[in-house]
Amino acid sequence: MKNLKHLELTCFILACILGTISHFFYDWSGQNYLIGLIFPKNESTWEHLKLIFFPILFVSVLEYLFMKVKTQNYIGAKLLSALIGMIVTIIVFYTYQGILGYNIEVVNIAIYFLAMSCAYLFSYHTIKKDIRLYFSEFAYYIYFWCIGLLFICFSVFPPNIGLFQSPL
Repeated sequence: MKNLKHLELTCFILACILGTISHFFYDWSGQNYLIGLIFPKNESTWEHLKLIFFPILFVSVLEYLFMKVKTQNYIGAKLLSALIGMIVTIIVFYTYQGILGYNIEVVNIAIYFLAMSCAYLFSYHTIKKDIRLYFSEFAYYIYFWCIGLLFICFSVFPPNIGLFQSPL
């Protein structure tokens, strides 16, 4: 566990790179329907939350394979960190957009890195301190799958609310 800081930092960088380039996967794929289920297919906030959730999920699988000591809170820490990243994104984005009334692309990019930083800091401290989480590891697996399925469902059938529409 003494290499946890380096491992988490490496995974943070990998997840940020994956999230950044996956912003373009849908267009690069010729707007492939299946690619659009996992990667953003429009500029809505909901679709951009995929840039946090799926990179954390994919990199976490790789990280788990390389961890020398398996912790009992790993899956829960990663799920909660992804949720924290998504919540930070929503709160900060809509707060600044509400104040200014418009978007600034550089700020949106900074929000992404802020959200990923919050996610990985939470993950690191939760795993390092071996904080006992409320649900079983199996329950967190189920929650990961459910959130992934929600992304897919709402990509196909987006509700008619602001979170699922392109911002101003």
